[in-house]
Amino acid sequence: MAKHLNPPKMLNLFERFFKALLELKFVFNN
Repeated sequence: MAKHLNPPKMLNLFERFFKALLELKFVFNN
């Protein structure tokens, strides 16, 4: 995996997706 293929924009998108996933897990846990 090349480092130049991992722009900050993509990382931000992944971070937002991960946060949403965590929130979903928390909601389902309750």
